[in-house]
Amino acid sequence: MSEKGITSNPESMATVIEEFCLAVWEETGSVVEPVDWGVYDVLDPQDGLKRVTFDAELAQERDDCELITFGSATFEELQKATHALGRIDTVALPWTHGKLPGMLIEKVQKLVHLAKCRPTRVINTREQTSAALQFTFHVTYQMADLIEELVPVVLDLSSLADITRYRDALGASLHDVSGGGSLDATQPRPVVSLYSLAQAYNRAVDVVRSIVVERIGEIKTDYAAHQQEELEQSRQYYAKTVKILQQQLHSATDAERAARFMEKISATEADWARRQDDIARAYEVNAEVRLDQVRLYWMPVIRVYAEAQQRTVMLPITFDYYPWARSWAVVVCSRCYQPSTELWYHPDGWYCGCG
Repeated sequence: MSEKGITSNPESMATVIEEFCLAVWEETGSVVEPVDWGVYDVLDPQDGLKRVTFDAELAQERDDCELITFGSATFEELQKATHALGRIDTVALPWTHGKLPGMLIEKVQKLVHLAKCRPTRVINTREQTSAALQFTFHVTYQMADLIEELVPVVLDLSSLADITRYRDALGASLHDVSGGGSLDATQPRPVVSLYSLAQAYNRAVDVVRSIVVERIGEIKTDYAAHQQEELEQSRQYYAKTVKILQQQLHSATDAERAARFMEKISATEADWARRQDDIARAYEVNAEVRLDQVRLYWMPVIRVYAEAQQRTVMLPITFDYYPWARSWAVVVCSRCYQPSTELWYHPDGWYCGCG
């Protein structure tokens, strides 16, 4: 838009600025409360509480409002804040020329059994730079109490294997290259991932879903005693009430009075059933999951190129060794990405036999 277009319609531009600022505040976690027409209170974790408006006339009439417009300090700060939104934090492990463990062939053969193949033999090894993505999910468990947790999921982008177990080892030896730095040109070139970002994200969602389901079970177990205690207190109360009503029913001297007690007993029993349902709902656990942060790791690996013979055909397969963790990468199925101790060959990859 030209400068002439901006100044010719200040009201519409004020609306655009207002929508922009409200959207950024929402994304950055600020609390915004309308206090009057065109006036907002904004609570920001860094700047504290301030009252703002986007209307120049209102700003002239009131001395308790900060005008946000082009060039104002708050608007410039929000513009800078958008530069960080949606970015992936990138870190790199320093390159160290690690060594493969001794008895390499035996170690490789023990990693996985290749069905209907002769023992695996090593062809070559090569130092390379691979990549991993850490998805950090913010999970809110809603029930009688509110529980919030951050759940990290780390995936090796060369296989989509879940390597969250190595997160501490990754964090212990990395250095930050978020400022635009890159790996030294003399280091091995990065491995191109066979998987898209969407595939990696969907895989991470599958992993966190299983974690959340297991955690819900743990929370239910932790609160089971409280739920039973509340149910027992409720049962005793209603049982006592019904017992008193039944005694009054037996002592009733006329049919009309007896009918009233029977109605009270039925209503109490129905209320008891509703109370049990209320308690059950209070201890139901619902989880809300959202992606909080993504971190890209560049990490050194030693790739082992091997092959296995099936009849007269030589079938290629690779294994990765993490020198920074002194451990082998997880061997997974090419279809379901689950850890596997036995794989079957298919022209599309090595599978565990899953559907």
